[in-house]
Amino acid sequence: MLERQLRGWTASIGPTVGVTEVAKSLRWARHALELAGQGLIDGAKPIAAEMHMPIIVMMQERELVERAIERRLGPLLGVRPAQRHRLAATLLTCLECGFNATEVAGRLHVHAQTVRYRIRQLENLFGDTIHASAGRLELHMVLQAWLTLNAEPIAGDQLSYG
Repeated sequence: MLERQLRGWTASIGPTVGVTEVAKSLRWARHALELAGQGLIDGAKPIAAEMHMPIIVMMQERELVERAIERRLGPLLGVRPAQRHRLAATLLTCLECGFNATEVAGRLHVHAQTVRYRIRQLENLFGDTIHASAGRLELHMVLQAWLTLNAEPIAGDQLSYG
Protein backbone atom coordinates (compact mmCIF):
# COMPACT_ATOMS: atom_id res chain seq x y z
CA MET A 1 0.00 0.00 0.00
CA LEU A 2 2.83 2.39 0.92
CA GLU A 3 4.56 1.76 -2.40
CA ARG A 4 1.39 2.57 -4.30
CA GLN A 5 0.75 5.77 -2.32
CA LEU A 6 4.33 6.99 -2.83
CA ARG A 7 4.50 6.26 -6.58
CA GLY A 8 6.43 9.09 -8.21
CA TRP A 9 8.13 10.07 -4.94
CA THR A 10 11.48 9.08 -3.53
CA ALA A 11 11.03 7.92 0.05
CA SER A 12 13.26 6.35 2.66
CA ILE A 13 12.39 4.46 5.79
CA GLY A 14 14.70 4.20 8.78
CA PRO A 15 14.84 1.03 10.86
CA THR A 16 12.30 0.42 13.61
CA VAL A 17 13.79 1.70 16.87
CA GLY A 18 12.73 2.63 20.37
CA VAL A 19 11.34 6.09 21.04
CA THR A 20 14.67 7.33 22.40
CA GLU A 21 16.45 6.43 19.13
CA VAL A 22 14.05 7.97 16.60
CA ALA A 23 16.59 10.67 15.70
CA LYS A 24 19.10 7.97 14.70
CA SER A 25 16.57 6.21 12.48
CA LEU A 26 15.67 9.54 10.84
CA ARG A 27 19.38 10.31 10.25
CA TRP A 28 19.92 6.92 8.56
CA ALA A 29 16.81 7.41 6.41
CA ARG A 30 18.04 10.86 5.37
CA HIS A 31 21.48 9.45 4.43
CA ALA A 32 19.76 6.83 2.25
CA LEU A 33 17.58 9.51 0.66
CA GLU A 34 20.63 11.67 -0.07
CA LEU A 35 22.40 8.74 -1.74
CA ALA A 36 19.27 8.02 -3.79
CA GLY A 37 19.37 11.66 -4.90
CA GLN A 38 22.94 11.06 -6.09
CA GLY A 39 21.85 7.94 -7.97
CA LEU A 40 23.82 5.59 -5.71
CA ILE A 41 20.73 3.84 -4.32
CA ASP A 42 17.68 2.97 -6.40
CA GLY A 43 14.88 5.25 -5.29
CA ALA A 44 12.13 3.80 -7.51
CA LYS A 45 10.54 2.13 -4.47
CA PRO A 46 10.63 3.21 -0.82
CA ILE A 47 14.18 2.70 0.44
CA ALA A 48 14.69 0.62 3.57
CA ALA A 49 17.82 2.35 4.88
CA GLU A 50 18.96 -0.69 6.84
CA MET A 51 19.13 -2.75 3.61
CA HIS A 52 21.71 -0.30 2.21
CA MET A 53 23.95 -0.14 5.28
CA PRO A 54 27.28 -0.87 3.49
CA ILE A 55 27.00 1.96 0.97
CA ILE A 56 25.54 4.38 3.55
CA VAL A 57 28.46 3.75 5.91
CA MET A 58 31.10 3.87 3.17
CA MET A 59 29.83 7.08 1.61
CA GLN A 60 30.13 8.93 4.92
CA GLU A 61 33.90 8.73 4.31
CA ARG A 62 33.82 8.87 0.53
CA GLU A 63 37.32 10.33 0.11
CA LEU A 64 38.81 7.51 2.18
CA VAL A 65 36.86 4.94 0.17
CA GLU A 66 38.08 6.49 -3.10
CA ARG A 67 41.68 6.28 -1.90
CA ALA A 68 41.20 2.62 -0.95
CA ILE A 69 39.68 1.99 -4.39
CA GLU A 70 42.74 3.47 -6.10
CA ARG A 71 45.09 1.41 -3.93
CA ARG A 72 43.26 -1.94 -4.07
CA LEU A 73 41.83 -1.79 -7.59
CA GLY A 74 44.73 -0.03 -9.33
CA PRO A 75 45.46 -2.86 -11.80
CA LEU A 76 41.76 -3.13 -12.70
CA LEU A 77 41.40 0.61 -13.27
CA GLY A 78 43.93 0.38 -16.12
CA VAL A 79 41.81 -1.85 -18.37
CA ARG A 80 39.17 -0.70 -20.89
CA PRO A 81 35.98 0.63 -19.22
CA ALA A 82 33.61 -2.10 -20.47
CA GLN A 83 36.08 -4.82 -19.50
CA ARG A 84 36.69 -3.10 -16.16
CA HIS A 85 33.02 -3.34 -15.21
CA ARG A 86 32.72 -6.99 -16.24
CA LEU A 87 35.87 -7.94 -14.34
CA ALA A 88 34.89 -5.97 -11.23
CA ALA A 89 31.42 -7.55 -11.17
CA THR A 90 32.94 -10.98 -11.70
CA LEU A 91 35.49 -10.51 -8.92
CA LEU A 92 32.85 -9.27 -6.49
CA THR A 93 30.60 -12.21 -7.28
CA CYS A 94 33.56 -14.62 -7.02
CA LEU A 95 34.31 -13.30 -3.53
CA GLU A 96 30.67 -13.82 -2.57
CA CYS A 97 30.53 -17.34 -4.08
CA GLY A 98 33.92 -18.65 -2.96
CA PHE A 99 35.25 -18.60 -6.56
CA ASN A 100 32.79 -21.33 -7.59
CA ALA A 101 32.64 -20.67 -11.34
CA THR A 102 29.31 -22.44 -11.79
CA GLU A 103 27.61 -20.42 -9.06
CA VAL A 104 29.19 -17.17 -10.29
CA ALA A 105 28.05 -17.94 -13.84
CA GLY A 106 24.51 -18.49 -12.62
CA ARG A 107 24.42 -15.19 -10.75
CA LEU A 108 25.93 -13.23 -13.65
CA HIS A 109 23.96 -15.13 -16.32
CA VAL A 110 27.05 -16.04 -18.31
CA HIS A 111 28.71 -19.36 -19.14
CA ALA A 112 31.00 -20.91 -16.49
CA GLN A 113 33.85 -20.94 -19.02
CA THR A 114 33.43 -17.15 -19.36
CA VAL A 115 33.82 -16.85 -15.59
CA ARG A 116 36.97 -19.02 -15.64
CA TYR A 117 38.42 -16.84 -18.41
CA ARG A 118 37.68 -13.69 -16.41
CA ILE A 119 39.23 -15.20 -13.28
CA ARG A 120 42.42 -15.89 -15.26
CA GLN A 121 42.39 -12.25 -16.43
CA LEU A 122 41.96 -11.11 -12.81
CA GLU A 123 44.80 -13.37 -11.67
CA ASN A 124 47.00 -11.82 -14.38
CA LEU A 125 46.11 -8.35 -13.07
CA PHE A 126 46.25 -9.00 -9.31
CA GLY A 127 48.23 -12.21 -8.86
CA ASP A 128 47.24 -14.49 -5.99
CA THR A 129 46.04 -11.57 -3.85
CA ILE A 130 42.48 -12.02 -5.12
CA HIS A 131 42.37 -15.44 -3.44
CA ALA A 132 44.00 -14.36 -0.16
CA SER A 133 41.75 -14.26 2.88
CA ALA A 134 43.71 -11.34 4.34
CA GLY A 135 42.12 -8.13 3.10
CA ARG A 136 39.10 -9.88 1.59
CA LEU A 137 36.59 -7.67 3.42
CA GLU A 138 38.32 -4.51 2.21
CA LEU A 139 38.46 -5.85 -1.36
CA HIS A 140 34.76 -6.71 -1.21
CA MET A 141 33.95 -3.25 0.15
CA VAL A 142 35.97 -1.33 -2.45
CA LEU A 143 34.54 -3.43 -5.29
CA GLN A 144 31.00 -2.79 -4.05
CA ALA A 145 31.72 0.93 -3.66
CA TRP A 146 33.42 1.21 -7.07
CA LEU A 147 30.59 -0.59 -8.83
CA THR A 148 28.06 1.64 -7.07
CA LEU A 149 29.94 4.83 -7.89
CA ASN A 150 30.54 3.76 -11.50
CA ALA A 151 27.29 2.00 -12.30
CA GLU A 152 26.91 1.19 -15.98
CA PRO A 153 24.61 -1.27 -17.65
CA ILE A 154 26.61 -4.27 -18.81
CA ALA A 155 25.24 -6.03 -21.87
CA GLY A 156 24.75 -9.72 -21.16
CA ASP A 157 25.46 -9.54 -17.43
CA GLN A 158 22.51 -9.17 -15.09
CA LEU A 159 24.11 -8.36 -11.77
CA SER A 160 22.55 -9.46 -8.52
CA TYR A 161 24.56 -8.73 -5.46
CA GLY A 162 22.24 -10.48 -3.02
